[in-house]
Amino acid sequence: MMANYLQEEVVLKRHPFNKEYRISRKSDNAIRWVNGLGKATFDKTGNIITLIGTIEDITQRKQVELLLHEKNNEIEAQNEEYKQLNKELTLAKEKAEESDQLKTAFLENISHELRTPMNAILGFSKLLLKLNIPEEQ
Repeated sequence: MMANYLQEEVVLKRHPFNKEYRISRKSDNAIRWVNGLGKATFDKTGNIITLIGTIEDITQRKQVELLLHEKNNEIEAQNEEYKQLNKELTLAKEKAEESDQLKTAFLENISHELRTPMNAILGFSKLLLKLNIPEEQ
């Protein structure tokens, strides 16, 4: 992969190189991430004369990037859960409001149904008291 990059970008296009890649360290077979940065100089016929640059070990940065990526995925999953919970809570709130409206309408109706006969009973009671009808009747 690095050879293809060097061939295409550095040799053919004559661009400076700045590439991150993995290497295997011979001493302990550890995989390390490095960043190669530099440029090539060419002779008149297009052959590389020198390749000057640096290689920086960026393994720790890559590990932090990976950790951040994993945490970001966790947060996105939590956000999806929260969105779903929010939808459910909104639906429950709407149902509760509808239930409250139904309860209010029911109580208003019952109140009206109870008041009408009670007013009639009270009205007849007052009328009977005014007429002075004996208790036996």
